[in-house]
This record gives sequence, structure tokens and C-alpha cells, in this order.
Amino acid sequence: MGGDLGNSHCVSDDKKSLRKMLRGRLAAQAACEIHEYSEMIFGRVMELPEYQAAGVVMAYASMPGEVDTHTFLRDLLKSKQKTLVLPRVADDGSHLEIFEVHSVSELYPRTLGILEPHPDVCRRATLDEVNLVLVPGLGFDARGYRLGRGKGHYDKMFASVPSAQCVRVGVFFEAQRIGSLPVDIHDVRMDCIVTERGTFRPNEQY
Repeated sequence: MGGDLGNSHCVSDDKKSLRKMLRGRLAAQAACEIHEYSEMIFGRVMELPEYQAAGVVMAYASMPGEVDTHTFLRDLLKSKQKTLVLPRVADDGSHLEIFEVHSVSELYPRTLGILEPHPDVCRRATLDEVNLVLVPGLGFDARGYRLGRGKGHYDKMFASVPSAQCVRVGVFFEAQRIGSLPVDIHDVRMDCIVTERGTFRPNEQY
């Protein structure tokens, strides 16, 4: 974890500016582009050898402007070929909890209307059980680092179980690409990045 580390205050300021810029880029994308690019992205995800080999996949229910996961989630649940795990923000907002999901009826809207698993009807899972994680974010760079929305939930989750053998796959639009993101010591690199243009491993060209 971590990369070229600078002053933490400067890194925080840089990330704040980048988040504002990237939110603007995402807001500028047309709904038809989001739909088309999302289909292309998940077509590539399903071609990954790591995805095909995974028995348990952790994904997320997307919010407006993100790579749209809803068709992917419905198809995955319908196929029953893999176990699906989804995150839920803990009641105190400090971290992510993950739950096994078998139906969209087990989801309910919480903050910003984002669908999350209902803890009363879903089995709580652990990252040790997960083979592959699909990770959202606001931006990414060629080194495999991602810029989240500022809460650090995914980085905390990955750091809390350092021995977990799960592949981290960032799913992004090309519009979210940044030359080089500012990096903190707790930032976790993705093993793979998938966009509408292609699939690559950190520092590889495509």
C-alpha cells in the first residue's frame, strides 16, 4: 500500500480539488453514454479469468453518475452461478459491513437513495470469503490507485484483512482517468482496472 507519499495536508487538499473536477466530468456524461459504457465495462469484467474463477463476488449498488451496476447485479442474481456480496455503511458511518444477497428484494435505499443489503434479512459475511471485489471511485491512475469519495471505506476494509486473498478490480469510465493521483499511506492499489476502452493491470498499457 502507499506510493510516492507527500505532505498529508497537501495530499488532502489535492484530493479535494480532484474530487470537485471529477464530479464535474461525471456530471457532463450523458445518460446514454453511461448506459452504453457500463454495458461494455461489465462485458469486460465477466471476461476476466479472475472473475470467471471467483465463487464469491463483492459488488456495489451504483449511485447516479457511477458505472451502472444494476443490470449486472440483476443478471448475476438471476444466474445463481456466483454468490453475491454487497456492502452496507455501518450505522455510525465509520466503515463498511458486507452481506450475502440473494434477491433485489433484500435491498433498501439509505443515504442518497443508494441500495444496501438489509441486515435483518441478509447473512453478514467477511472479506475472507470473497474472491473478487468490484470497487467504485471518482478517479484512477495508471499505477492502479483510485480516488474515492473521501470516507476511506474501501481502503479501511482492505487494510482490516491484509491476508484476504481477493482480487481488487476498479471499474471506471475513461473520463475518470488522471495522470497521477496524490497518494496517502493508507491508499490501496487495484489489481486490475476496467473501463469502456479496455482492461489493464497497473503500469501496463492497453
